[in-house]
Amino acid sequence: MNQHKDNSTAVLQNEIRVLEFRKESFEVFFHYFEDEKLGIQYTTTKLDELNMTQLLNKYREKHNLPFPEEIKNIRERYGLSASKMSDILGFGANTYRQYEAGEVPSGANAKIIRMAEDPSKFLSLVEMCEEIEDDFKTKLSVRIKEMIKEHGGWIRIPLGGDPFAEYIKPSAVNGYKKPDINKFSNVIKRIAERVKPYKTGLNKLLFYIDFAHYKRHGHSITGCEYSAIQMGPVPNWFESTYERLAEKNEFDLNYVSLPDGNYGVRFKARKDSPFDEALFSLEELQTIDEVIKLLGNKQAKDLIDISHEETAWLENYEEKNLIAYDFAFALKAV
Repeated sequence: MNQHKDNSTAVLQNEIRVLEFRKESFEVFFHYFEDEKLGIQYTTTKLDELNMTQLLNKYREKHNLPFPEEIKNIRERYGLSASKMSDILGFGANTYRQYEAGEVPSGANAKIIRMAEDPSKFLSLVEMCEEIEDDFKTKLSVRIKEMIKEHGGWIRIPLGGDPFAEYIKPSAVNGYKKPDINKFSNVIKRIAERVKPYKTGLNKLLFYIDFAHYKRHGHSITGCEYSAIQMGPVPNWFESTYERLAEKNEFDLNYVSLPDGNYGVRFKARKDSPFDEALFSLEELQTIDEVIKLLGNKQAKDLIDISHEETAWLENYEEKNLIAYDFAFALKAV
């Protein structure tokens, strides 16, 4: 357990507790400090945020309510300002901005936002809107019709194993974060710039980065799903994903001859495709760099052994299950 920096006798604890939101109850891993010497328990602002984030994640997932990132992404697909989007959806400007900032929408408003995911339905909302100028409405309608003709909507039919497909929603197995292939690729770039990892080691570093961030903040960084296999946790469908990104020159895959006569795949950063720091929050950058500093120089075998001590692997490897991110709260290595 971690000690409170301001009080050497206070120890960070977590336990399953039931919290309520909108008259519904959900189990969360409730975090608090316990001072046995003084006989008190207390939380901090950061712990309150972590506890509340877990509660809201479960509520959104149960009722299929859009997460803040999803709401913002829908708007940005149409190239609209928050003010214009609120007009079209029929919300007050402040109400809509609060949804993007993290407030949970009502069920009725959530359905309208979900409608906007489909360009055909969104076009109907645009045409009915009386708050936007006619010229703007005409130009926007033309653009949406072009989207419909080109893509046929945002919902994609699954084609093979694509863990970053458009239709995947935030859930317990992706850290309540919509999968983001750009962030995933850039985390790999950051690791490759610092330690030039082999594939086996990279898989473990990615797992620890995403799960460490969930442990601290209640959501992952990349939205990646992780499976428990014999050699430890790995990104779901990692082989095809790595190959696809390498084909796009996101990074290089070098095949290196090993002392035992086998070949290893080593990731190397490209100067023409550097790490994009702007994609990440300060908290995300801190998590990425701290995990790389802590584990990045360890041998792949050592990382496998370390990951085999984690409950996340022990509870899932026999069935090769996807690992729920709640296992992050039991991490030992970070």
